[in-house]
Order: sequence, then C-alpha cells, then structure tokens
Amino acid sequence: MKNIRYIDKYKRESYSIGEIAKYFGVSITTINNWLKEGRFLGVPGRAKNKTRISENAVWISSTGERFCIKDLIAEAVENEKKRAASSKNEEKNALMEVLSYYEEKYGDTYEKIKNKVSKTSEELRDLSEWRYILERVKSELI
Repeated sequence: MKNIRYIDKYKRESYSIGEIAKYFGVSITTINNWLKEGRFLGVPGRAKNKTRISENAVWISSTGERFCIKDLIAEAVENEKKRAASSKNEEKNALMEVLSYYEEKYGDTYEKIKNKVSKTSEELRDLSEWRYILERVKSELI
C-alpha cells in the first residue's frame, strides 16, 4: 500500500482521514462521524479537508476499548502482508492442481505429450493451456 505520510513538527507520523479509512476498512464518512462523536483522542480541531490523525492518537471502539492508531495501523499492515502471502500460496496451489490434472489426464508429462506425432484438437487445446500454466509456475519460482 503506497502511503504519503506527513510528519508533524514533533516528528510523529500522521494520516489523512482517507488513509485511516483504508486501514480501518471503513468509509471516509464513518471516520468523519467517529471524529464528530469524539472517538479519536488527540486529534486537534478540524480544518475542513485538512484533518490529520497522529499515529499517537487513540481510537475508542464501540465497546469503549482504547487503541493507539500506530498499533492499529501496524496490525493492518501485517494483516495485509499475510493476506497477500496467503493469496499467492492459494494461486500456486491452484496452478499445481491444474498441472496434476493434465498429467493424470494424459498419463505423462507435458514434454512427452507435446512431442507426440498426431494430436487431437482437444490435446492441442490442453497443451496450450498446460504450457501457459507451466510458464506461470516457472515465473513464480524465479
């Protein structure tokens, strides 16, 4: 996630309302409502479209629990990294399943089927997809 962060005069990072909304997974309107409700502690008076929320500010959940913005953002970033790694793993597993399917269907490797002298239109179609999947797997491993 690309962030352009503002560092205030005390060397603390601060975030726009839009950035906070992305990290929290809610709308900008929700963040604005929470600001009006006083659910962010340590946020100075609001200037229209200029509100910055310091990493040291505190957010009060609907249950009354208090969380430091810095900690919530660190958790959100970590969760995003895990999700991205998990998605990549799932994609790799799906590609490997397709490769196994073709090897089982034809009872041999791609190379041997590719070198077969006469091929049906179905085999040609399958070989095309099989080659594509092999290239994807190879590029993932590099």
